Amino acid sequence: MTDDELKALVASLAVAQDRTDEQMKRTDEKLDRIGAMFGNIGQNQGDVAEEFFYNSLKDTQTLAGVHYDFIDKSFSRTSNGVSDEFDMILVNGQDVAIPESL
Repeated sequence: MTDDELKALVASLAVAQDRTDEQMKRTDEKLDRIGAMFGNIGQNQGDVAEEFFYNSLKDTQTLAGVHYDFIDKSFSRTSNGVSDEFDMILVNGQDVAIPESL
């Protein structure tokens, strides 16, 4: 193989490598979008379930045979520096129910 042939081969390999790098970049971007989409699907299913249970309970405000005076969704509370958020909370004069999905 002559020097000119070798230089041409190296040049063509460099072009091919650039094309491969560009294709891999596009593939990585697609994979990132797919990953975000699937992550969002899980979140959306949780939101749908939360909304379904809230809508099922908001009119009767009764859970497991116990009537509650009020129902709140997306309830958060902080005490002694500890914070937590609950999808839903039902309260009456005696009981508190905090339905949570896993």
